[in-house]
Amino acid sequence: MKQLLEGYQKAKAKKEKLNVNIGYGDYVDVDDDSEDVVVSADSVGNAGKKKGKEVAVAVASKRKMVSSFFSLRTTPGFQPSIKSAMATKEMVDNAKLAVARWWYDANVPFNRAHSKYYWPMFDAALAFGPGFKVPYFHDLRGNLLRTLVDEIITYLDEFRPIWELYGCSVMSDGWSNRRQEPVINFLIYCPKVTMFLKSIDASGLTKDADTLYGIFNEVVQLISPNYIVQFITDNEAAYKAAGKRLQMEYGFFWAPCAAHCIDLMLENLTDVRHFPTVDATIIKAKNITKFSYNHGFVVNMMRKEFTNGRELCQPGITRFATNFLSLQCLLKFKKELRETFTCDKWLNSKLAKSVVGKEVAKLVLEDRDFWLQCQHVLKLSEPLVRVLRLTDGDEKPSMGYLYEAIDKAKGTIKSNLKNRLSLYMPVLRVIDARAIGRTKEALDPVSLDNIDVSEEESVITQEDLDNDGGCDVLQLEPAAVNLEDEEVRYEDEEDAFHDIPR
Repeated sequence: MKQLLEGYQKAKAKKEKLNVNIGYGDYVDVDDDSEDVVVSADSVGNAGKKKGKEVAVAVASKRKMVSSFFSLRTTPGFQPSIKSAMATKEMVDNAKLAVARWWYDANVPFNRAHSKYYWPMFDAALAFGPGFKVPYFHDLRGNLLRTLVDEIITYLDEFRPIWELYGCSVMSDGWSNRRQEPVINFLIYCPKVTMFLKSIDASGLTKDADTLYGIFNEVVQLISPNYIVQFITDNEAAYKAAGKRLQMEYGFFWAPCAAHCIDLMLENLTDVRHFPTVDATIIKAKNITKFSYNHGFVVNMMRKEFTNGRELCQPGITRFATNFLSLQCLLKFKKELRETFTCDKWLNSKLAKSVVGKEVAKLVLEDRDFWLQCQHVLKLSEPLVRVLRLTDGDEKPSMGYLYEAIDKAKGTIKSNLKNRLSLYMPVLRVIDARAIGRTKEALDPVSLDNIDVSEEESVITQEDLDNDGGCDVLQLEPAAVNLEDEEVRYEDEEDAFHDIPR
């Protein structure tokens, strides 16, 4: 009886190992008669010393130890198991179709298949084996969500000692969600990582200096004032007052967002009071794009027959950058636009006989001054758009290049406008009013000292006076620009030039 029992236990253990070997789990050597797996007759005779659960734990520990030396069987390019290799093509297709069917029904973007958690999800399910029950709706929104939130919080807490050692920068990012509700996000930057801290719904708040100071002060206390090196916000008047108040109270630096400052420069270049020709040129460009995209006949004909699928509008980082980028696209496709409004399809259409259609066609075909103005507007705006792309990019930290980039942009604008004083001086005044005011109060990314760049202000030289001409193509008035209390309003890119749903 004892021998039969031992033989039965050995056969059962080998069967379990064989199941593991053909695809139900990690690899275990079948010939290994380990005591962790085989239950002896003495252990059976002892009442309850090793129960079935203890044996299962021993087997699991053995598998875990062996699996650390082998890749998971679902790893791309890994040699398939015996069971999966013997599966028919129909079985493989059915399994893939089951995943694809859920994928399409849930409307998951295709690039989510590149997620680093995609393969581990299937690895964990296959390691469990048949009978695994996927998490239900309440599991995903309840216990599992809280567990992962705690896991992320624990992971981020590991960076807090870095704040104490090197300090950190707090960034306030005001934005609007799809329902146009204002949201303020707070992020923390340190030499190791940039992490999200918290988000505040500002839909019911008045964005004055006192309210913003109370919100910012709570964030400062949450992090500790001793760890903060600088606090970065927008450059609006209320944000500026709240930031200055924090700087005076706690001693760290306040600095406005560099990308926001560049965007304010672009906004001031479209101010009808000081740059009427720039504003008029952008309005004409909007009329062309709005007419084209609001009529499917025109935009489809243009895409298929003339622009080879390319668009007239190029969404930018901000609304004002979108204005100038779209102006650049219009100038790039000047020839294609003229061909569109002179082809037989257009001439035989009803739109060509409408009042708006005639006005747009006349603007594209006959208004020579419009295309000249587009060229000159791009000469003064394109260098600033390049700086905006640099400051808002994610490829590398840009603060170390910002000041030099602004200086080069000023020099490029000056040379683009033929060193004519009446053309470039109003633009340089706008740049100096926005850039110089912020760099005097910002933190130098190299020396960690306050920056004094008073020598960088635009100075009129004798060479400038000699090169100044009498003709002002853009009619830029060299009037003083008061930029202290102006605010920028971020809007969706599609509202700038056309009303196209994404």
